[in-house]
Amino acid sequence: MLNLPLYPLRGYELIFEVAGFKIVQTLKTRWVLDCPELEGDYFQRRMQLLAMDLPYKLYPLRDGVHTMGELISLRRRTKKFIDKNGTIQEWSPTKYYKAKSKPIVAKWIPNHVPKLCFALGDVSEIFSINLPNYVANYARVIEIGNRRILYDVTEERMPDTRIKL
Repeated sequence: MLNLPLYPLRGYELIFEVAGFKIVQTLKTRWVLDCPELEGDYFQRRMQLLAMDLPYKLYPLRDGVHTMGELISLRRRTKKFIDKNGTIQEWSPTKYYKAKSKPIVAKWIPNHVPKLCFALGDVSEIFSINLPNYVANYARVIEIGNRRILYDVTEERMPDTRIKL
C-alpha cells in the first residue's frame, strides 16, 4: 500500500549508503537523500539534516503527489518514489478501471479556505480539491470496490473511459 504523499526520485543512477547517509548518485552530482539513524519520520529527519554539516547537498523534493488521482495522471517515466516514512517505493499501473463522468449536484467554497467542496448525485461522499480556475460541473471518478478515487473535474461531460492503475 502506498503512503501518501509521495515524491518522485528523478534521474538517478544509484542509491547507496555512506556513513549512515542515503546518497543519490545522478549523472553530474551526488545528493543526501536521508539519514535513517535520526529520530522521527522522513520530514522530521530532513529538518534535522538541514541543520547538519552534510557531505553533499540535500536532495530537492519536487512535484509531490498527494492524492491517488495525481499519481494516476502523472505522466513521467519516473516510477520510483520516496514516501513519508522515507521508504523508496516503486509504482507502475497494472490494471484498467472505468472512469465514469458524474454531474456535480452541490458545490461550495468554505470561508477562508481556497478549496472547492462538492457532492455527486449518486455518491454519499463529499470531495474536496484545490479551487480550479474554471467552473466545475462534472467529476470523473474511478470506482474500485467500495472506494472512489477522484480523477478529474471538468466543465463539460467527458466520455467514460478506461484508465490504467
